[in-house]
Amino acid sequence: MNKKWLLLTIASMFSAGVAADDYTCPLSLDIQAKLVSEPADWSGMYEKSSGEIVTADGNEIRDTVDLVEIALYAGEPKDQAPLEPDNADSLAEEGGDSLWSFGSVAEQNKNPLYVACHYEGSSMGVFKKMTAPVKSCTWHFTPDAANNVLTCTPEKPS
Repeated sequence: MNKKWLLLTIASMFSAGVAADDYTCPLSLDIQAKLVSEPADWSGMYEKSSGEIVTADGNEIRDTVDLVEIALYAGEPKDQAPLEPDNADSLAEEGGDSLWSFGSVAEQNKNPLYVACHYEGSSMGVFKKMTAPVKSCTWHFTPDAANNVLTCTPEKPS
């Protein structure tokens, strides 16, 4: 009887909680831009993320852009299926938690979830496929400090 009780206790310790998965966006990206062809009688220019405007003159421009947003997509971002947070209407510019909750594992297997990192002053970004079906995700946004971690609770295995 004691052996049976011990086995049940150990089994419940391992199945009690499912660890959260964190997806960490790079805080910044180094990018380069080049105007491929300048129209006749025109000069190229580039506005850096710092606000400085530089003349391109056929040169490659380098810049560093900072993380501004974490977003989720149903399918690859190129498929243009962004997922709004459940609480999108109540989010404030001064910060808060973006919360997403998700449907069935079957739906996520059909349309896998992707996390994307968007950067200020640039259309460049990075993305990756999420590793497993998830139940929910949270991103805490603060405008004065970069929070680059999306925390997701995996869907419990059946």
